[in-house]
Amino acid sequence: MEKTECLIRFDDRSYTLSVETLHHRFFRGSENRFHAHASYHYVLVSQGSCLVHIRGRQPAEAPLNSLVFINPLIAHNFIGDPATGVEHTCLIWRFLDEQGKIALFPLQQLLAPEQREWPDFGIIRLNDFDARNFLQKQRAAELAYNNREDFSASVKIFELFFLGLNLLNVKGGAPEAEPDNEKRIVKLIEQAVERSLTHEDFSIGKLSRTIGLHPNYLNTVFKSATGITLSAYIIQRRIDFARMLLESTSYNLSEIAEMCGFRRLSYFSRVFRKHCGTNPSSYRNRRHGGKY
Repeated sequence: MEKTECLIRFDDRSYTLSVETLHHRFFRGSENRFHAHASYHYVLVSQGSCLVHIRGRQPAEAPLNSLVFINPLIAHNFIGDPATGVEHTCLIWRFLDEQGKIALFPLQQLLAPEQREWPDFGIIRLNDFDARNFLQKQRAAELAYNNREDFSASVKIFELFFLGLNLLNVKGGAPEAEPDNEKRIVKLIEQAVERSLTHEDFSIGKLSRTIGLHPNYLNTVFKSATGITLSAYIIQRRIDFARMLLESTSYNLSEIAEMCGFRRLSYFSRVFRKHCGTNPSSYRNRRHGGKY
């Protein structure tokens, strides 16, 4: 159950923090395949260790006392050490704007809004004091949340959120190898597209102005690296986002079309059918056994 817990102001707008998951869980091996959702993750490795798999990257080790953060819509999977297992102590949440729509800006943008690119995730290795502090605050917030102590839960979740943000700011993310120029441009394109999925006026021209390179050059580089055109990639990411919303939310089809950057429901339905072989309503009903 999602609950609004606290309010932040950012970039002259108000956002509420809505909890998706607040729990601790022990497991061995992998419980899920790659999955992505419109949520931010704080995951403390509070026992054992695990591997963090981010689609398209080499697995990264997260030992005991690591704090993993993941931005929205980043496909990921965790594999717990088969010998020791792993305990994850988590806060997973969404930011909702004034209209209740999901925000997708990178978490690091709160800390450095002047930057133009941010990593999709990070693994922060905490000292014993910081790890114990995070663990204690998460367990207190989890207890208040599960007991429906609304005021206490709001305060404790707020504290936990800002503690994680402070650790992210102080410790920084996991270092990444410096990409070559083509990979850097592709990464900039992918990040700009993810930030603009919900904007119906987003275009290759706007993307070009954001990155500062000619649209024909961007398209040539992107197609050479990925095998598809920029316009096809933008449509595909919008359809991927629509599928996630159809599977995991109760927004109506018109709202989903708007949230995915489609001006008209009829056009959204036509494009969705072309990519998925069925219309959005049938797709949702099949996924939910006729619930909707």
